[in-house]
Amino acid sequence: MSKDYCVIGIGNLGREVVKNLVSLNKNVMAIDKNESRIRRVSHLVFSSFVIDATRPFDLEKTGIRNFENVFIALESNIKDSVLISGILSS
Repeated sequence: MSKDYCVIGIGNLGREVVKNLVSLNKNVMAIDKNESRIRRVSHLVFSSFVIDATRPFDLEKTGIRNFENVFIALESNIKDSVLISGILSS
């Protein structure tokens, strides 16, 4: 497993998590279904994906299983946060 970090949800919270991790010289992958949010951090991260993380097949294509550290930073949708957590734990 990689010591790199993945942040799912690049709203205000996710963007701050990305910035903080990058400031600590960590490699970060960003995932969001909103392309404009990904564009705001694409210059900071080593990899980014515009996908719906609640879709298991799409999430698997990102290589997320290689990450030991995943932040789910969805600010307003607890249902999707729980769903993504379930996908990652299976």
